[in-house]
Amino acid sequence: MHTLKECMQNMRKVFLSLREKMASFARRYPCGVMACGVICVLLSLFLFEGYCFPRMLFPAVCLLLAGCVFSLPDAVWKFALPGLFVWGSFLIYQEKMENDPVKLFAGNRERTGIIAAVRVEDASLSGEGKLLPNPGRIYSKLLLGAYSPAQRMTEINGRILLKLPENFSSPLSYGDILLVEGQLARPSSTLLPGAFDYRSWLEKRYVHYILHAYKVEKSSATSSFTGGLLEWRNHFAEKVFCFLPEKNRSFAAALLFGCAQNVEKKTKSDLIRTGTIHILTVSGLHIGFFAAFVTLLCIGIPFKIRMVIIPLLTFFYAWMTGMNMPALRALLMLSVYCFARGAFLNSSAVNSLFFAFVLLMILHPVQFTDAGMHFSFLTTFALLLAVENIALWGKLLHEKYSFVPDRFLSWKKRYILRKRYTFFQIFAGCCAAWGASSILTLFYQGLITPFSVMVNFLFVPLVWLCFPVFFLGAVLGCLFAPAGKIGAYVLEVLTELLLTIPKIAAGNTDWVLPRPDGVSVSIFLLCFFILLWDKKRAFLTLSVAAMLIGMSFCFAGKLFPPPPEILVITGGGEDRICIMASIPEYEYAFLMDAADFETVMAASSYLRARGHKKINTLVSGSVRSRDVGSLKYLFSTLKIPLLIMPESSRHARIAGELRRKVAAEKGVNRTFENEDDPFTSFRFSSRELKEAVIECFQYKIYMNFEEDHIKLFRENKGRKKELLASIPKKNTMEENVYIFPL
Repeated sequence: MHTLKECMQNMRKVFLSLREKMASFARRYPCGVMACGVICVLLSLFLFEGYCFPRMLFPAVCLLLAGCVFSLPDAVWKFALPGLFVWGSFLIYQEKMENDPVKLFAGNRERTGIIAAVRVEDASLSGEGKLLPNPGRIYSKLLLGAYSPAQRMTEINGRILLKLPENFSSPLSYGDILLVEGQLARPSSTLLPGAFDYRSWLEKRYVHYILHAYKVEKSSATSSFTGGLLEWRNHFAEKVFCFLPEKNRSFAAALLFGCAQNVEKKTKSDLIRTGTIHILTVSGLHIGFFAAFVTLLCIGIPFKIRMVIIPLLTFFYAWMTGMNMPALRALLMLSVYCFARGAFLNSSAVNSLFFAFVLLMILHPVQFTDAGMHFSFLTTFALLLAVENIALWGKLLHEKYSFVPDRFLSWKKRYILRKRYTFFQIFAGCCAAWGASSILTLFYQGLITPFSVMVNFLFVPLVWLCFPVFFLGAVLGCLFAPAGKIGAYVLEVLTELLLTIPKIAAGNTDWVLPRPDGVSVSIFLLCFFILLWDKKRAFLTLSVAAMLIGMSFCFAGKLFPPPPEILVITGGGEDRICIMASIPEYEYAFLMDAADFETVMAASSYLRARGHKKINTLVSGSVRSRDVGSLKYLFSTLKIPLLIMPESSRHARIAGELRRKVAAEKGVNRTFENEDDPFTSFRFSSRELKEAVIECFQYKIYMNFEEDHIKLFRENKGRKKELLASIPKKNTMEENVYIFPL
């Protein structure tokens, strides 16, 4: 009894200590408590989708726990109330999804012909200046629509994505009204596990249909604040961009304003493989650099006025870049910080981050599952947690000079010490950001980016210099034309360096691993944040050990690879059947007859998710442009050591381009007649493929091609052929996926 009493007393002390710490946390970070309530509600909405009772029970249990560890006012006003707002916002989003005007007009059909009036509303448009080509797909509003010319136009006013025809080259401006004939189609959903779900990604941005235009005609134009701001931006940018070569101009436009439609695919691939693709999307980095540049310009303005001007000008900059989620997060944090400083109030950057998260989740609750939101908030959170430790470690760099009076140090020595401290902060910040983003990169893209820290360390000063060079060159170019030319010359040098660095680093980067599960990623991030935050040695050791355990879970896919599978994809309007084999144990991948774009991209994502960095054997039974045109997109993500195709004439231009791409990467081109591959063999009859065999060590797969179906066989341990499946050939629009374990 005495022991039980002591145990109860100890538990009570622990509980009171925890409650005291939570009360201190609620006082210091009130928006942190709000963020906890919001996360609990969002987890219940997305984890228990389709289950009403758990959706209601989980937030209630979390509220009871919050009532135990926080005070009653904190639990009600800071924890429960924001969560209630998010729940209401999510219900409004669902109602918008169900009653989307375009969706109702199309009657939930997958495809339908349409004649429409469309207003373009995309911040990437460069207008009449022709500095950049139009994006291939433009965010627009469908104003009026009809199924045929004989019908009367119906008012719609719904958001769509407009895909322009290839022969349309007229420059477009924000607010242009277009008369369009084409086909309204739903975006493709994910075909394979691990593939990018394009339909879901667009629906989070309130887009349910893509309008594939056959004929486009400009009708008129409308004026708006956004259109006027973008027109001024394009006129302003022309003062510098007109002197830049096309490659550098496209990269600079993407870097400064997020207009990435003309950036080369190879450049994007290099940036992805080095973990620096974020520089082509206006994010917190760009908002911070622009705000720092404005701060330097306003250095002589009174403090309170300066704290209003900085977020105001940054707001206009973010607006003219499209105001995406990372930019809006950074703008909210900057505004809270500046207004608090202007009122001489204490401002916590961490609390500002929590505030931005809560507000954005109330406005856009479905962004909770978006990859961009995860990168933006978690990377920023890691940086803020590491700031204090970075400052402490940085002081050790010149500790021996801390007691030396300034008059005994030369100006040169003081300058060197300051720069060394600055560069240490940048490098340490890149390490902290990489620690949080690397596991997300592995989870979403199956990539490890070991050179990301060094490349980002080199990028930070170069990207920062691009802002003053461009804006000063453009402003002075309005007054004195040669100033724009000088700014363009310096900007060309900077962008050339920014293009060269990832190209060199990407050539030495080939780290592809199977994607970890969400639990492993969560454990790793939690341990990493504890490592950045806590300074107690014992707890630090424990958190490092836990983080290493989390890393072992993440890298377990390399030690214990996924089981081998063979996939068959039929339909999609194609008369051929796509066949794919994945044997991660021996790092072998086989892909045959992937014709359309969606199938190619799904196959690429699926293979990368299973840890493949190359397609060992790529086969196409045709050299027609419509059958091989989409295969070129594989080269930006996967290597192709061997390409097997029929013999083609000099008129098969795209087939020739594919062969040249393979040869450029030191791969081998073969035809079916001279095919020489230890892993595959093919049998023909009357010039038609009758059988294909894959033999990869202990695995042997037979594919027999009949007139109306194919048969899949595997060789079992007794060396006998065993039928896996007989799959009929169906030339339908509906796609079917069959997965068979080997």
